[in-house]
Amino acid sequence: MSRGAIIRLLACAAVPLCWFVATGCTPDDPAPMPPSGSTSPAPQPEVRDGLPEPVSPPPDHPAHSFSRVGRDLVGHERVTAVTGSMRPGRTYVFDAPASAAPVIWGDLLVVGTALGSVHGVASGSGEPRWSVDVPSAVSALAVDEQAVYVADRSRISRVDPRSGAVEWTLGTASPIVTALTAREGSLYAGLAGSEVIAVSAADGRLLWSASVRDRPVDRIAAGYGTVCVVGEGGMLVSLDAATGEARWEHGIDQATIAAATMGADRVVAVGVEGTVVIRGEDGAEDEGDRGWTVDAAPVLVSPIEHGEKVVLADGAGRIHAYSRDGRPLWTFDLPLHLAGVPARIGDVLIVGDAGGGLFAIDLNEAAEISRLSLRSAISGEAAFWDGRLFWALRDGTVRSIRVDEAPYEVPRLTADQTWVIPEGGTFELADDEVTLSMRARRDATFEISVTSSPPQPLSIRVEREEGRLIASSSPQTWGARVLVVLDAGFSYRLIVARGAPGRRSTVTLEIEQLR
Repeated sequence: MSRGAIIRLLACAAVPLCWFVATGCTPDDPAPMPPSGSTSPAPQPEVRDGLPEPVSPPPDHPAHSFSRVGRDLVGHERVTAVTGSMRPGRTYVFDAPASAAPVIWGDLLVVGTALGSVHGVASGSGEPRWSVDVPSAVSALAVDEQAVYVADRSRISRVDPRSGAVEWTLGTASPIVTALTAREGSLYAGLAGSEVIAVSAADGRLLWSASVRDRPVDRIAAGYGTVCVVGEGGMLVSLDAATGEARWEHGIDQATIAAATMGADRVVAVGVEGTVVIRGEDGAEDEGDRGWTVDAAPVLVSPIEHGEKVVLADGAGRIHAYSRDGRPLWTFDLPLHLAGVPARIGDVLIVGDAGGGLFAIDLNEAAEISRLSLRSAISGEAAFWDGRLFWALRDGTVRSIRVDEAPYEVPRLTADQTWVIPEGGTFELADDEVTLSMRARRDATFEISVTSSPPQPLSIRVEREEGRLIASSSPQTWGARVLVVLDAGFSYRLIVARGAPGRRSTVTLEIEQLR
């Protein structure tokens, strides 16, 4: 079995304790469902040459709906009803670590790696559909209605999502240093130095090149006919998307600005020291939007607009909500500092911390809805499809997280429960030490790991039925792990214990068959 095939466990009825370990069993995420209120079935992929094609998005769908998160790729608003209950999904492992945030085209998950390979796989089953190589590590990916776009060191390529065929390639004058943005028929990227380029998505022609006042380009956001460029030294510049001509610029006395959030009538940006900048499409201050400063640690990711709120995540692990005129509304504290880029889905914010924790927060009242613990912290932005978020993790894998539209109760792991495969794996550790029994169906080698959120020291012991110790770990804050060989026909005890008694946490237990 591959390293990404993980056997997961879910609590069932409260009956005498029993544990069964199965081999070669990994639950697939459910197939895409039609939007709420729709009676038509979800489109099914065609099969050509033995491989299914990805489900295509509608050709007349506007490009601005093809965001990474916050909206289903086919454009339906059903995601606004999400309650924020989360369950871990599939782990995707490739020939090298993922080196860019993944993207979704239809039901196709596209991942670029540090070795320069680009993989298109079925987002539900993980089945390979195509693979293509580029000369260097993939630095950025983007999608629109027609294609997938790949940036490596000094090249941009267009890839057919149905076949994996490279349709055109454009070499750039200097290395690409920003994410690749695809909007309204064009691609935008920042190059080393102070250059911003616009490229035709259809044929790869260079449409224009602009210099941002000799400031190195940090980040780019585009939409509504505008390209908003963040340059080093606190410079915010608005360019005309069609011509590259500068419309307005605004500077603040701070080292850097997070990527701007684009709206139809305004731009919201925030400096590393907490200065918030809100400007209308012409660069003028809107009435009541005078700008203000938040009391926060370094702010490094884009502000999030939610109704009349501006939500900011700072580097110290705090989530802040303010009214548009700067009045503080609430603050939510993560256990550790921020990891990755928060994702908003309707009224729910999903945010990760450096310990591998993932938290769903109600944006209306700052209440924690659910949490789970991953084996590694998230990295970069997420892609979204059919109720699932896809995140690159810092361990180089890609992980899907299902976000439920109905509440999902986190079970409590106690001695009076029966645990069976194949779903789940996240639970509250009810006691300071819990002993589970398990039996292998055949001789096999397993890796058993346990992580918690918020992080706390946990240890693992595995004993034979007569009490002989098979494997153990010392208390590990960032996740205990043991490797064991289990013989068929024998019973074993798996003991999970806290290093510090009495501290509440959400725990994820994973058993992976290695051979």
